[in-house]
Amino acid sequence: MNIRGVRMAWDTRKQPPVVVKDGETTTYNMLITPEVPPEERLKVARKLVEALSQKPSDRTAQILVEFRKLNHTVDETELWCLLMRELVAVGREAVPQLCAELDRTTEDRMLRRLGFALRAIGDARAVPALIRAIPQTLLPSSSDYGLIVSDKELTDFMQTHDLDQGKGGTYFDLGRPGREIVGALHGLTGQNLDAAELFSMSLSEDPRRQVLQRRIYGRQAQRWQAWWEKNSRNFTDDAA
Repeated sequence: MNIRGVRMAWDTRKQPPVVVKDGETTTYNMLITPEVPPEERLKVARKLVEALSQKPSDRTAQILVEFRKLNHTVDETELWCLLMRELVAVGREAVPQLCAELDRTTEDRMLRRLGFALRAIGDARAVPALIRAIPQTLLPSSSDYGLIVSDKELTDFMQTHDLDQGKGGTYFDLGRPGREIVGALHGLTGQNLDAAELFSMSLSEDPRRQVLQRRIYGRQAQRWQAWWEKNSRNFTDDAA
């Protein structure tokens, strides 16, 4: 329907119930917020980007703060895609801060975006942090997304760096956390250590199954760690 109310399918159970008694009529007044046109969203996003610091470390920190604000949704694509392009433009100087954020977060959307950003920057110094993040991607069930951003240049940028090998069309891809993190490892190292079993697994509600799932994710991280310890000097001389 492309409308947004104060009570939607994904949050209705977090609100007081609307009670309808037998034989009675109940009226519920739900506020509907009109959708902001894409052009307006882009205008607001560009204004925010213009206010960012030019110092690389401060600019990166400010973008991460904005990413955290948007972690409740994959909407507002104009804003976070524009921020993503600015973050990738910072380049290698942003990598230590992105790795530190990756070590801290367990949030679904932040894991996706950090994997995307590190893959796009292309600095192999991120590999250890990406390996450490593998167990963090064992999360409740979620979906890969095909998203639209209403700007041709941003669409081209996102399609250039997403996990889909092709370009063109309206959509770009944003994968589940595991796909984005492992996809970044593939992109940075050229290695595929067969992580397909992870992509069909989501965090179980059964604590006993969770133990087995964490072992599987841990073994995958250990395989990557063992490979990296043997091959890291082929990619970087940075001891840290």
